[in-house]
Amino acid sequence: MRLLGSFSMILGGLLLLWPGFQPDPDPQPQPDIVSEAFDKYEQLWRDARAKTAEALETGALSGAQETRDYEAEANQAAREASMLPLAEHEASSYENWDPAAHARLLREYQ
Repeated sequence: MRLLGSFSMILGGLLLLWPGFQPDPDPQPQPDIVSEAFDKYEQLWRDARAKTAEALETGALSGAQETRDYEAEANQAAREASMLPLAEHEASSYENWDPAAHARLLREYQ
């Protein structure tokens, strides 16, 4: 009986190592439109910060107001580029606007 238990344990361990018996990895959740928009915005925002730092280091920007204006323009461009798919997604809900339907659309973002 002891031999059967040892054999079963070894066989079970080998089956776990066998490629066909690997458990499936947990599926990764699909990113939703809001996550994609904010992830893109974050990357564009970080890129803009790096560009601002470079402009300050090279002397292309030298004043506080000039730097604020430069960053504001970069922020606006980042928001427009990243949020456009989200705005397009919502635009259709305004064509035949209905409070309940619009509320359902907004609840998708939770």
